[in-house]
Amino acid sequence: MNYRGPSGGTTTRRYGIISIVCGVLGLWIIGIVLGLVAIVVGLMARKAGGGLLAVLGITLGVIDIVALLLHGSGWNSSGYASIG
Repeated sequence: MNYRGPSGGTTTRRYGIISIVCGVLGLWIIGIVLGLVAIVVGLMARKAGGGLLAVLGITLGVIDIVALLLHGSGWNSSGYASIG
């Protein structure tokens, strides 16, 4: 028996979970790839009627990409641009 929660079917829930897992893993490894996967799969889940899981996955994917861009631009943890 499959349980269908208020945020959609089992496939939507699965997409949401995949999105979150990719977003979390993207914080440590290959952030640009997993961040994009998290965003795309999260948007697929959202379009299919997904709720909180989809939004969390999309948010984590965006955080992955923004963190990678900030890290690559030379900003260090103290908030100042590194020189040299």
